[in-house]
Amino acid sequence: DSVPKIIASVLKAGIGVVGALSLLIFVYGGFLWLTSGGEAAKIQAGKDAMKWAAIGLVVIFTSYALVSFVFKAITG
Repeated sequence: DSVPKIIASVLKAGIGVVGALSLLIFVYGGFLWLTSGGEAAKIQAGKDAMKWAAIGLVVIFTSYALVSFVFKAITG
């Protein structure tokens, strides 16, 4: 294969791993929120984890789409 195709494959795999980690953080935030027992600090920590994980997922999906578009334009 050509170098751009190899780079595209590596980037897509890396984005996939980061996306999976972000999803795990989202689940962890939900777990924190559910097990907070009404403590405001734990509720806020869970909400914050979920908020940042959701933002991370949006960034990851956007970067995946961008990488796919650019490498399809380069490789044809």
